[in-house]
Amino acid sequence: MWSELPRIPGAQMINRGRGGDTTAQVLARLDRDAIALNPQIVVLQVGINDLKAIGVLPERAAEIQASCRENIKHMVGDLELHGIHVVVLTIFPVGRVELVRRAIWSRDIDNAVVTANTSLRELSSSLTTVIDGDLVFAVNGRMNPKYANGALHLNEAGYAALSETVLVQLKQILDSDEKQR
Repeated sequence: MWSELPRIPGAQMINRGRGGDTTAQVLARLDRDAIALNPQIVVLQVGINDLKAIGVLPERAAEIQASCRENIKHMVGDLELHGIHVVVLTIFPVGRVELVRRAIWSRDIDNAVVTANTSLRELSSSLTTVIDGDLVFAVNGRMNPKYANGALHLNEAGYAALSETVLVQLKQILDSDEKQR
């Protein structure tokens, strides 16, 4: 749903995101949709579609969290192995849960997001930059309503704020790569 990607003169941006994908689905198509294109940088924003399943599968919460974490680590590792700089976005804070979701929502999902983000922040390396979405979007631990389109998605203002934040990091990475050449 991120239709207005950040723009950098001379750089081509390709959106390979698909709404509703889990980390396992993104991992399954990582080679085809990212690595095969030989990009300099990949921006990765995944995880909430895994974790929201905890509401309907509470008995599998630990397994869901572990799988999500491992799939993301695997993606980052694969991209780094190919010399691709990875920009990992933490899982965005959840907004106000709509009435239609409340029957299958659990506070355990919110806690799983916090735990997953702690793991994501630890992925930082020379080839991986982590952007903490909480610093951009969170107000009292929840998605700032001015950026929210429901519980799980950003609105136009949210995507504009995201683009601005990611653009700063992309420029820093590109400038650093230029200096190293």
